[in-house]
Amino acid sequence: YARWLRARPEYARLILRTQLDDPVRSRQGARRIWEPVMAPVQESIAVGQKRGTIARMDGRLFEFDQCNQILHYHATLELQRHLVARGGALGRVEAAEYFHQELLQRLERMLRA
Repeated sequence: YARWLRARPEYARLILRTQLDDPVRSRQGARRIWEPVMAPVQESIAVGQKRGTIARMDGRLFEFDQCNQILHYHATLELQRHLVARGGALGRVEAAEYFHQELLQRLERMLRA
């Protein structure tokens, strides 16, 4: 997941945008895609909990948290690189405009390709 997002950070932003614009459909798609992938992780967590090597926790919440951290990191990666190259921080409005405009430009190039 991290390698996939590292190769195309704009996908992370698109996923976040979809989550914000259509949360119900986003949850349905995530369930369909992620449940088969995460089933072995859930099983490992359950086994560890039975053995006492993993604390009692909500395995699904843990998975969500880990995936969400990866997603947000890659969604903002290019913005972070821009800030470092520029040598300073952008204001809140300036950062939002850069983030939005740069994503729109990438989408236009993808659609033309």
